[in-house]
Amino acid sequence: MKPEYSFTDHPTSPLPGVAPFHAQQSFPETIGPYRIQREIGRGGMGHVYLGLRNDRTFQKRVAIKVLRFGSNARALEWRFKSERQILASLDHPNIARLIDGGTTDDQRPYFVMDHIEGVRIDHYCDQHRLTIAGRLHLFLQVCDAVQYAHRNLVVHRDIKPSNILVTAEGVPKLLDFGIAKLLNPDLRLAGMEETITGQHPMTPRYASPEQIRGQAITTASDIYSLGVLLYKLLAGRLPRQPHALELLQRIIDQEPTSLCLAVDRAERRHEGGQRGDGGQRGGAEKAGGVEREDSDSQGVSLPETIAHLRRESLPMLRHQLAGDLDRITLMALRREPERRYGSVEQMADDIRHYLQGRPVSARAATFGYHCLKLFERHRWGASASAVVLSFLLVVFGHLVHQTRSNDAQIKTLMARQHTAQAEWQTAETLNRLWHEALLKAGGDDPVACQKLVSLALQRLQTEELEPSQKRRLQHRLELLLRQLERQGNRASPR
Repeated sequence: MKPEYSFTDHPTSPLPGVAPFHAQQSFPETIGPYRIQREIGRGGMGHVYLGLRNDRTFQKRVAIKVLRFGSNARALEWRFKSERQILASLDHPNIARLIDGGTTDDQRPYFVMDHIEGVRIDHYCDQHRLTIAGRLHLFLQVCDAVQYAHRNLVVHRDIKPSNILVTAEGVPKLLDFGIAKLLNPDLRLAGMEETITGQHPMTPRYASPEQIRGQAITTASDIYSLGVLLYKLLAGRLPRQPHALELLQRIIDQEPTSLCLAVDRAERRHEGGQRGDGGQRGGAEKAGGVEREDSDSQGVSLPETIAHLRRESLPMLRHQLAGDLDRITLMALRREPERRYGSVEQMADDIRHYLQGRPVSARAATFGYHCLKLFERHRWGASASAVVLSFLLVVFGHLVHQTRSNDAQIKTLMARQHTAQAEWQTAETLNRLWHEALLKAGGDDPVACQKLVSLALQRLQTEELEPSQKRRLQHRLELLLRQLERQGNRASPR
């Protein structure tokens, strides 16, 4: 992976009085205690050299930024010294660190920075095929750096991929505070105006509507630029893709396309110029007052390629970008500053909540939405609970059905038993009446009665009755037969 060296100054709206550079110019052999090895960048205010401190104190490679000469030298010097003052007030692991500063032999101010060897953040994400979650974690480190600057009353005003390099260790570094704004008047250099009349340095594609209009700049402008950066990292393209003449007006007048639709509308094309330095410069050059924004040129890939670079299928990528991520990004990109996030920290909190499966503030807090996020946050537990609940419902349903079936069977058996008891009582009554009748008739003709009972016993053997009923009737008939026999014996002459 080829690193894109960087520390360079590249405000994207040309500063007046800066002469264009078309050919390589000579550079000094030494600046202060540093030996110059080569030029690694060039921008609107100065040159950037790769230097090496190699004395008895220590050995270290650094990036040295030196003010260039121009017809508006005083304004450039103020802005240059302002950047140096801003960097001196910042100390954060994700911001390039100021090491030293001074004045060259020809009285040009310079400052020395950590030499950051890395790749711009959007290229890094694509080269490593970072997932959506991986890109969000990287973006959160950038948010921490910007929020730190805001707490120190510094507005960057030029947040874009070429100003954020990711090292080989995966650490993003925020660069180039060349057009940053100090909100703390105590940190401003003596005699320096808050802004230079008639100058609005910015990168149009990443600039907020208020920057384009030339209105007051606050931390909300950086939030907007972070929204554009997040949009680019997630969807693989910028929120608006018009021709150059339409760009500024569309940023002011139109809302950006939602993330999932942006992926579908992506097509292969190049915009913003060409890369003329093989990736070795992190910044833009000015040519005849017209910027060649090589750091922000991009080839917008087909939707399938964008999904592949994020390790997702296209339908799954659409699903991920819809919903919370879309709301978070579009809230940062609102045209009215007061309707954006109140701070970078609030935006970062929403991204962390998304990664944790929690509700985000950019979305209406409905009961159904909270339930959905609760389910997503405990997906495996909820799935297991749903399986157990389904099993319990099936078992409960089976028991209810079985109970109802048993109740029906019991009712049927009880009805049958009641019917059998009624029939048995009827049979008992008839049997008793018949028994009495036969005993009375036996006195007149006992032999005939005995024959009648014997026939009844024979007939009983062929009847289909319950065994217990059959045994009981048989016992009654046999008892009756014996009584008739005894009665006949008493009646016969001796």
